[in-house]
Amino acid sequence: MSRSDIKRLDDIRESCDEVAELVHRGREQLDSDPMLWRALERSVEIAGEAATQLSQESRDRFPSVPWRELMAVRVRLAHAYFRIDSEILWEIATVHMPKVAEPLGPIEPVDAG
Repeated sequence: MSRSDIKRLDDIRESCDEVAELVHRGREQLDSDPMLWRALERSVEIAGEAATQLSQESRDRFPSVPWRELMAVRVRLAHAYFRIDSEILWEIATVHMPKVAEPLGPIEPVDAG
């Protein structure tokens, strides 16, 4: 069964919220706990996978979201996990993920009429 775009947008928003919560703990805490880094990686990866599965119509509703970059980082996290640079992931989490979350805001269904 396929997930709807609304649910995928909710998944992205939830992942962005998780990233924000992890970042709020601070870099030192993430550096001292590998499980927190894994949680950060996974939250970003989920957002990217949900973006990949969205229809183009839904992506077009939010033109300021860096969709291509979000999808590309998912590929990197999933397939080149052994080469993930913590500095780059921290930048993605602190600079780029808020750019994904902000325009999404509360997700409203598309009017079918």
